[in-house]
Amino acid sequence: MKRLSSLTLLGLILLTSCKKDKTPFPLEPAYNDLEHGWMDEPTESDFVNPQTVTPFFTNYKYQYRVPQFNPSNPDEIVYYYENSEANLQQLVKYNLKTTQKTILTNGLRIIEEPSWSSQGWIAFAHYPSYQIYLVKDDGTGLMQFTENSANLYPAWVSDGSCLTYSYEPVLGNLRNLLKQSINLSLSDTIIHMNDPNYNHVSRDRKISRNNQMLVKMSFNNSGYYASHNLNNPNLNLHPIVDFMTIDDYNAMFYCWSHSSEYFFLSYYSTGKIYKVRVSDGTYELFRPQYYANWIQTIDASPDGKYLVAERVDMFNVFEEDGSIAPPTGLRHRIQLIDLETKKIKILDLD
Repeated sequence: MKRLSSLTLLGLILLTSCKKDKTPFPLEPAYNDLEHGWMDEPTESDFVNPQTVTPFFTNYKYQYRVPQFNPSNPDEIVYYYENSEANLQQLVKYNLKTTQKTILTNGLRIIEEPSWSSQGWIAFAHYPSYQIYLVKDDGTGLMQFTENSANLYPAWVSDGSCLTYSYEPVLGNLRNLLKQSINLSLSDTIIHMNDPNYNHVSRDRKISRNNQMLVKMSFNNSGYYASHNLNNPNLNLHPIVDFMTIDDYNAMFYCWSHSSEYFFLSYYSTGKIYKVRVSDGTYELFRPQYYANWIQTIDASPDGKYLVAERVDMFNVFEEDGSIAPPTGLRHRIQLIDLETKKIKILDLD
């Protein structure tokens, strides 16, 4: 497929942007199927410099966020959809091959990535209650899982029998990492933040298919990614790599590969993605910086073929006389990245 040149693209934008409510986005095709339409990342853009954009939700009504794969089916993802004009919030399951959507929840605002268990439950943190909710991946069984104080960043253990989450008696203060059985109200403490050895462990964590927990932590006055085998009842975090040696930015998201051999880091400030080997902490640049968009949350498919990513596009709105209005903000969409070819596919979810 031939791409439009930068000048042609800009001319089309100016011609079709006579009114201020006409918001130009990249003229990149969006595809629903997994077989066709893969394309290379753009190398040019007619969009504003990322450094001049205010990084929060825009007034553009469609936002698609925090996609995650079904750990048992590489053809399914779950994502959070928000329509600001209609005041609509939904958690949606989407089949990449059939394009079928299943609305799992309505009217619940979600923060952070949901977590999909191998037993078919999806856990998510609700705002503004800061409580963890569960829903079956067919849309049934919605329930509140936690009570009291603030509970965030749910992540299932590999067999789906227990959920881990961050518990804070007072939001923003000392916190614990807890593990709780889906069938029992009792919870076990994985990390107690009063322990001086672990009081700088991040709230968020990712758990691999063989039960390796990945977290950020402070160690010897540096910031590290570290792992712990949750099958071992005695906590023993092993530093893997000093993340400040990888890049100068610390607004990072991460996920395991389909195994625990590698994990991926996405740098929101630049759009870069790195691939890190767990055994020796070596890393390589998987996706360079692109001017047109950033990458936020990421997740790897269980068959090891794709990353699903929250893509953030920067754009301007045009005045009625054709001049560019002040930078407006960001639009969140979802794209797939082929881990072999590095080609992308933007999903058409509107």
